[in-house]
Amino acid sequence: MCSTELFLNSADSTLGILQGVAKLEKRICANCFGTTEAKVKARRIILILAWGLLVSQVAAPALQTTTEQPQGKTARAVPVRIRIGGNVMRARLVHEVNPKYPEEARKKHIKGTVRVEIVVDRDGKVIETNVLSGDPLLAKAATEALREWRYQPTLLNREPIQVLTEVDLKLDLHRPSM
Repeated sequence: MCSTELFLNSADSTLGILQGVAKLEKRICANCFGTTEAKVKARRIILILAWGLLVSQVAAPALQTTTEQPQGKTARAVPVRIRIGGNVMRARLVHEVNPKYPEEARKKHIKGTVRVEIVVDRDGKVIETNVLSGDPLLAKAATEALREWRYQPTLLNREPIQVLTEVDLKLDLHRPSM
């Protein structure tokens, strides 16, 4: 049995890892005909391997899924949020509120398009807004209106999921937005 097999066979638990490290260190040092520097390098390698195994022992339970699946089916990781294009989400819009044109922007004759990244929750409500571009005076009105928009819930594998998308709102004094 080589020293690596000895180390891995005894690495079933944290105690096993530590015992394996001690056995491997003794074996390498007994067979090491080199200088003290070679023994130090060997010990460093052993400690790095042991640390990696200890970390994997601790991290492995956290990565396992706790949900039980019916027999014959495998568990899949479901993303928390997916990105969908703005045109696709536009078709899923069920309630739209036009932005109220800011009085200060009206006085300064400011018009333009505001691009906003939004997060739609599992129920179809806009829960986050992030202005990507546009005039700051118009951006506030756009985000206030977007927070009142409602979408059909988006399903992934028959489960509702959050959606990240972008919306362009055109604000002009003489015509409604969109």
